Amino acid sequence: VDDDTVQLSVDIVCDNQWSYESLLEGFTLLKNHYAELLNSPEMSRLQEVGDKDKPDAGLEQQVNNGMNRIVKDESGVNNGATRAMNMLHQIYQPEHHPNHRAKFRVKAGTEVEIMFKPSAYKCVYTKRGMEPIEIDLTNNKYFKAGKYCLGVIKKRYSDDTYDVHYANGPFTMDVDPNHSQKPLFPRKGLMFKRVPKAFLIVDYDAQLASPWPWGMLTLSGAQTLYFIYYISTHTSNEQGPVSLTTGVAGDPKLYYQTMGQWPQCDNLIWGDGEYWRLASYQMVHFGINHIGFNMVAQLMFGTPIERVHGTERIVLLYELGVVGGAIFAGWTDPMKIVVGASGGVYTILGAHWANMAIAWDAMKNGTVPPYARMAVLLTLMGIDLFQYLFQRSEGTSYAVHLGGFLVGFIGGILILRELEVDFWETWVVRPLAVILFIVLIAYSLYWDLTHWPPVQPSWMDSWNFGDTQ
Repeated sequence: VDDDTVQLSVDIVCDNQWSYESLLEGFTLLKNHYAELLNSPEMSRLQEVGDKDKPDAGLEQQVNNGMNRIVKDESGVNNGATRAMNMLHQIYQPEHHPNHRAKFRVKAGTEVEIMFKPSAYKCVYTKRGMEPIEIDLTNNKYFKAGKYCLGVIKKRYSDDTYDVHYANGPFTMDVDPNHSQKPLFPRKGLMFKRVPKAFLIVDYDAQLASPWPWGMLTLSGAQTLYFIYYISTHTSNEQGPVSLTTGVAGDPKLYYQTMGQWPQCDNLIWGDGEYWRLASYQMVHFGINHIGFNMVAQLMFGTPIERVHGTERIVLLYELGVVGGAIFAGWTDPMKIVVGASGGVYTILGAHWANMAIAWDAMKNGTVPPYARMAVLLTLMGIDLFQYLFQRSEGTSYAVHLGGFLVGFIGGILILRELEVDFWETWVVRPLAVILFIVLIAYSLYWDLTHWPPVQPSWMDSWNFGDTQ
């Protein structure tokens, strides 16, 4: 491109053999040509003229349309080389891939896909009792351009390169990684040294800390078994008849209840020391519909996030949400008797929002895109908000729902596993979450411990969670 001439077409020729390196060079050529075209004086002149048949569509729009069509061949079919170009088109768009974030760092322990580029980094094999052996990537039958392998981040350097332990592969670019495949090399012996960030891809769905969601399965199983046991051995309690469809199926000593029965009206939790009530109410449910909804919800939303972040983190966060939801309800809706696992369910929903806040970019490479996750969560929250505003049920503790959600969101930012780290998350989001978490718990405990009989703060009168006296 010069001041007098504009070339309006670029041909990229590939043979049938996958060639990541040549495709990358071709894509770079196309990208650079596109940038030069948009910045040329001829482009400005043509934009002023526009398209006579479509005056609202200037040349820039036409070029964009051409860029979108370039990833298909003349028959409109994605052949091998075309699929490779399509893949590159996704990887190297800044809005699609987190590697283009200037401050983005991949955290140690994260599984990544390593794209092969022979001249970009080194590969070293080590074995006990032997000197390290450097593998020549330029002439190797396993590690070739157009392939990739799985690895685990070991170390990051200040120049934004990484040491990556080999995990599995190699795989061709047109297939997903097969984790069940037997690795070709010892996982602890092979390491890729100083890999530039541009050749690493974080796939959210591959970050499995727990292959099986034992935490959610165990909690759901225990809650279900207790419900079956209680309705099998009791026909009534102090709340009335108990059956599969009606009544509170659980020992009254397990309910979350701040004040005892009249006329004693004891301070059950903070006076009599029945602290277990802050958590035990999750075991008690009001009929099969109540427990059925809670079990389906926490298994549907809890198991995928547990597999990524691990059983210990999710069970800890779940129980913190159950207890935190109860403490929050102690001053926002203090007179309500609460049963059910909904505090934990809403903690899981809050954790999903926290997960999107700290892993949004990695989710773009996952099976379910982050916008789809957000749409589902917004729909559920919208239904609950509609019920609270227009179809409020006296048997529902909206205070526990909100408290569990807040603990799940704020606590999730602090507890969930980070796959990628940047300045904003490290020095702004997490410190702010610490402050909010401390303020929420401290204020809740202060109010619960210093006000008897229990009462809502006057500034919450308009919230109308439930009875206030």
